[in-house]
Order: sequence, then structure tokens, then C-alpha cells
Amino acid sequence: MTPQNTFGSDPSVDESVWTTALVRIGGFLKSISNEFMHCIQCFSQPSHSTGSYEKCGQMIQAVQQDPSDYGNSITRDLVAGSRVGEISGTQTGRVWGGYDECGGLSGSDGLALARETGGNNNGSEQPNLDTPTTKVLESMVAGEYPGNKKMTAARLVVGGTSQFFMGDVFERSAFASDASPAVGIRDGNQIIAGLRADGTLQMRFFVQADRPTMQPGTFALWADAHGTLQLIFFDGANFFRTVLTLL
Repeated sequence: MTPQNTFGSDPSVDESVWTTALVRIGGFLKSISNEFMHCIQCFSQPSHSTGSYEKCGQMIQAVQQDPSDYGNSITRDLVAGSRVGEISGTQTGRVWGGYDECGGLSGSDGLALARETGGNNNGSEQPNLDTPTTKVLESMVAGEYPGNKKMTAARLVVGGTSQFFMGDVFERSAFASDASPAVGIRDGNQIIAGLRADGTLQMRFFVQADRPTMQPGTFALWADAHGTLQLIFFDGANFFRTVLTLL
């Protein structure tokens, strides 16, 4: 691919990306105030349209027509948009791989979504993970490269200067069946614990002779060596138990 347009200079960040880009924007951010490398700003003004419409500040479409060869362990991946944030040369850097914001200005109101991820599947309906035809709207990977170290958390929800009325919300009708895991802990290819679409709690049990170690103010489900299932609460000094009967 021969570059057609170059704006700025080579920032020497990743030559494999710079030399193969069709359109290139490069430079160094050195000012002591706010700076922006690439800015797109648009206003959708009143149109009095008689029909619905959708407008977009930036549109990227990527169509993959080159199949992967799984038999020879050859994967051919196409990404519509890629953003990378890295820290280099300092121990106190701050970087974001992406930032999305939504809301209403003072005196305005309406529906606001910082980001929507939608599916458009017209292929197979694949219920299993880790297959050549699996479809997942969002995937979080702790380490993309060999030797990567552990990350702190997959997701963090904080209030900032305001608060949420709700956290993660799942519509029951969004799932293929009431037995579908809305939230699941997977071990190998099996969901071993979680919350199902109908609200049923799926838990993992361990049978042991001794009562499990507990922190003050916590509950535990324990099946003793005789198979008696107990709900235990520990207040820091005393254990309170209720024997449960499975129906």
C-alpha cells in the first residue's frame, strides 16, 4: 500500500503501522496546554424531517472476504477500528485507550448513550464459546502479548461527581432461554456458578468436614461430611447456622 496523504511528520511510534498506512497523521504533542491530534466536530441542526434518520460524525466499515485457515493455525483478522494507549519512559504516566462521553447540556434533555454495541448476525446461531463461529459483542483480554503481567480489574464502575440509579441491567427477554447464564463463572467449557436469566442462582458446593474459613459479616453455604446443607452467618465471634432442605 502506497501512502496517498501525509499530514505532519513520522512520530516514530510504530514504523510497521506508519509505513503501511494509506493516510498518515503524525506529530508530537509538546504544548503545556490541551492539544488534539485529530478533531472531528459536527452539529445536527433542526431539519423538520418527516422521516427518521441517522447521522454520524465518523463512519468506518470493514468487510472481511479472506477466510482463516484453522487447519493450519492461520488466522486472518480484520479490525474496523483500533486504538492503543501506552505509557513509555515514565513511572507515573496516565493513558486511556479510548474515551466516550454523553449527556445533556444545561437547558437540554433527551436520550443519551455514551456507546452502543450492536449485533447483526445472519450466520449460524452458535451457543458455544471458543468456536470458529462464536459471536461475542464484547471481549476483555487481560494479556494480548506473551509475558504480559496481571491487570487490576476487568471493569471499574465509579460515581465521579454523580451517581447511577442502576448498575448492570439484563433484560430477561434478551436471553435464548430462562436457563441461559446472565452472569456466569466458567471453568473450562462449563458454567460452574452464576445467575441465570430467570433469576435462579447457580452455585458451586464443596463438601468438607470442617466449617469453611469466613470473614466477619459474611454468609456461606456449607455441606458437611454428612451431606447436611447449612446456611452460615459469621458475625466476627459467633457462627449462626440454618439447615437447608433441597426440594
